Amino acid sequence: MWRKIEEQFSSWLEGDSPKPLLILGAPYVGKSYSIRHFFEPDCEVDFSIDSELANFFEKSLSPSDGLKRLCTHLNVSKDCLFFFKNIESAPAFMAQLPHFPKNTRIICTGKFLSIALKRQFSDFPIACVDCLTMYPMDFEEFLIACGHELLKDEIFSCFQNGQPLYSGAHQQALRLYHDYLQVGGLPESVQNYIHASNQKIENFSTRILQEIEARYLSDAHFWTTSHAESEKICRIYQSLPSQLTQTKSQKFRYDLVEKKSNARKYASALDWLLTTGLFHPCHRDASDQTRFYLLDTALLALHLTDELVLAHNYIAQQLISNFQSLSYWHSGNTAHLPFILPDNTPLEIQLSFSRRKSLTIYQSLYHPRQSLQLSPQNFGSDETTNYIPLYAAWCIGR
Repeated sequence: MWRKIEEQFSSWLEGDSPKPLLILGAPYVGKSYSIRHFFEPDCEVDFSIDSELANFFEKSLSPSDGLKRLCTHLNVSKDCLFFFKNIESAPAFMAQLPHFPKNTRIICTGKFLSIALKRQFSDFPIACVDCLTMYPMDFEEFLIACGHELLKDEIFSCFQNGQPLYSGAHQQALRLYHDYLQVGGLPESVQNYIHASNQKIENFSTRILQEIEARYLSDAHFWTTSHAESEKICRIYQSLPSQLTQTKSQKFRYDLVEKKSNARKYASALDWLLTTGLFHPCHRDASDQTRFYLLDTALLALHLTDELVLAHNYIAQQLISNFQSLSYWHSGNTAHLPFILPDNTPLEIQLSFSRRKSLTIYQSLYHPRQSLQLSPQNFGSDETTNYIPLYAAWCIGR
């Protein structure tokens, strides 16, 4: 399956004297598959399985000597393209990685590499490597994987020129959007939808999604400070559906995790969820208040059916791929907009074609150059607002 990150892979591969490349991202988003699919590496080492291979990089050896011994052991050339997996399991390799000879083509990833870099390898010289972050498949990638590349092109064309998508394609795109809310962008789930279910949502089983979620929760003991922290990670994760259905408070509430609790008690557990990429933060502008979205909307759909809540998480999932950060606007108890883009463009989400007072209030206060409303309606615009169908959220910021 094609992934957007492959465009960045090309840039790295074509660069002069590329640094080692680290691919970050949450577990099960398809990092290893994409590396193999695009690069076709000559040599692959998984340190979580072949832990003894890390011994070639002990401190007594130079990086060149360690690499030479590994190549001899594996019978490969030092000029080949290396793929090292789960490097957080090999501290000696991590220590020497920034010092490998120039022009050594090395790609690395790890199931928990992000949290390991923050907690165990905090002194790792990150400037000596190139880093890319991978996310679950957005709706564009989902369309391509399902064989709807022409529909994808039509959607993007209409987004650019503001013209409505013809009725048949609009209805098809809406159907696929609703399927995506249930299937999500985790590759295992998408593959199941395409092959086992023949792209019929009534045949789709959530078993794989349930298994992935169970893996996430069972993985909570990796790179944690204690068993107590692992339990807190699970409590926060399990509270998120109820957090996102709160209408009166837009910030994360620790009392929904545990009665009479506070940020200090859960700070480390929340940091784990954010650093591993399971949660995406959305910050209130000019405030320390934050709400969180789940990395994949289909995981949220396992626990609730509120279409507006799912639409909010879906939009967050699309925007994070293009902007890497999210913010929202909240004005007391009178007005709220779920997303404000980096250029201060307000984004409103509706399930029907109507204007909420929140967008009108924001426009009167800040006079943005443009405003966006996402809904099931087709493309359109008026003097102040561009109307975008929900299925075209991936186009924003392109």
